[in-house]
Amino acid sequence: MVETLAKVLLALCGLFVLIGLFYMVFFA
Repeated sequence: MVETLAKVLLALCGLFVLIGLFYMVFFA
């Protein structure tokens, strides 16, 4: 249960990082 939650949180963090990179690339 805890391991699954940790994996989901890591996936969400990675997704936010990718979105942030795309914003910096397209709006720089």
